[in-house]
Amino acid sequence: MTNPLLFNIPTSLHTERLTLRCPQAGDGPLHLDAVQTSLAELRSLPTSFPWSLAEPSLDNSELYCREHHAKFIRRERLLMLMIERDSGLCVGCCGLQNMDWEHPQFELGIWCRSSHHGKGLAREALQAAIQLATSTLHARRLHGLIEANNLSSRKLMDRLGFQLEGMHPEFAKAPDGTLVDYCSYAKRY
Repeated sequence: MTNPLLFNIPTSLHTERLTLRCPQAGDGPLHLDAVQTSLAELRSLPTSFPWSLAEPSLDNSELYCREHHAKFIRRERLLMLMIERDSGLCVGCCGLQNMDWEHPQFELGIWCRSSHHGKGLAREALQAAIQLATSTLHARRLHGLIEANNLSSRKLMDRLGFQLEGMHPEFAKAPDGTLVDYCSYAKRY
């Protein structure tokens, strides 16, 4: 197995409407704006986005960006900011996480600014992440864990050709103590 640090992974990708790029020092304001405008929705899925439970601040967003830059360099998580090319607005984050380099398989992760739902940007970003995973990283399998009540994300996985592998009842505990069901989707390459 090649050491993951030796993979030449681009730090930015371009789609029709987005630039996906590794977070950098100074990206805190971009991230904070996207988080603040989507906080209610992010917090409605607290087991997916536990970091959203902390009070948003410029320091927290800057730290988030710098930590994910370091994780990208170390190949621990390949998170990218989703920047709308026309406006320069951060419309979310997507990437690859829970890296299994030995069998090359990765988990897809994404969140999109609430005001930009329904515009196809999440699909566009995930298609770019999938292309990166399969062509550059030679992924054999990609998967995603989605809260069972997150119907829009489940439909997106269906549209991307992922198969429902199973349901995980009471898979995680929300901050209020309720148990949350999850669905597991995957696609093999």
